[in-house]
Amino acid sequence: GQVLDAETDDVAALAFQGAIRLNLGQPDVALTRFDRALALGHAPAAMLLDRAFALGMLHRFDEAVQSCEQALSMMPDNAEAHFLHAELLSQLGRPADVLASLDRVLALQPDLLQALKNRGAISLMLGRFDAALADFDRILVQEPRNPDIWSDRGQALCSLFRFGEALESLDRALAMDPCFVKALHN
Repeated sequence: GQVLDAETDDVAALAFQGAIRLNLGQPDVALTRFDRALALGHAPAAMLLDRAFALGMLHRFDEAVQSCEQALSMMPDNAEAHFLHAELLSQLGRPADVLASLDRVLALQPDLLQALKNRGAISLMLGRFDAALADFDRILVQEPRNPDIWSDRGQALCSLFRFGEALESLDRALAMDPCFVKALHN
């Protein structure tokens, strides 16, 4: 407790205090440490990313995106930062920007399943059915027993008027989970 509450003008110590508070589920307290470090004129990229996460936890998404973008300007090849950026943009209802961020994530880590899942879902929502189908097929190579992805694949195929293949995908989802409501609905 004493180390976490110590008053300091040391940016590294403030960033450390903030990171610990964030990990303890105290984003409001973490944010005070991060903002104090910023006021001292120095902002390490990792701290800006932690600050973006804290702001997101507090539902301050516009500020979170700004902090994340500052971090990305210092570490443009950080897939985790791009993924957080996509999540925050999603909260702001900016699907085209989410896709761009997820594209950057996947350029850095081509087989990151959660990024593929998110990009497939956003593509499906935006009517980019071929792109969604390609992502779902890539996921199924690694997770062939995922009924949710089989169902999403079926929805993409149906939207492409490939009804026979769509039914096969939905049947596979139901074979894995006979009560899978999403597949029954599609």
